[in-house]
Amino acid sequence: MNYQINSDPTSSSYKTISPAPMSLLPGVITVIDGLVVLGLANSNWFSVPGAPGGGDRTITFTPSADGTVATFTALLESSCDGGVTWSAYAHGSALTFDGLIQVQVLHIVGGLLYRLNPQSLSFGTATGVSVTAALS
Repeated sequence: MNYQINSDPTSSSYKTISPAPMSLLPGVITVIDGLVVLGLANSNWFSVPGAPGGGDRTITFTPSADGTVATFTALLESSCDGGVTWSAYAHGSALTFDGLIQVQVLHIVGGLLYRLNPQSLSFGTATGVSVTAALS
């Protein structure tokens, strides 16, 4: 999810701009966009503020769709270098949203960038999926 100012990478004016991350705030439900097409769209980037006293946080992801979804898994990925590189977070396991169930991820650390990267997505009657995130 990068935006290019000039489409010719050999040009001196070629630059790639990353979108500004959303900030998840405790108690606020935030829509994480971009999870409609497998392999083409990661979610928007989001950040998490540190917990008071230096503890960690929990994110609850809630998927919704305009119909049924047979399978839906995604990796929670994190970046510590401003989105240049990404690696699997939460022990590298894919989050399974089959049946559109809520998934909680514990031990979220403030100060990193995060995104969801869809791994499998199979629609039943649905034509799209969206995911909200709530931070605690």
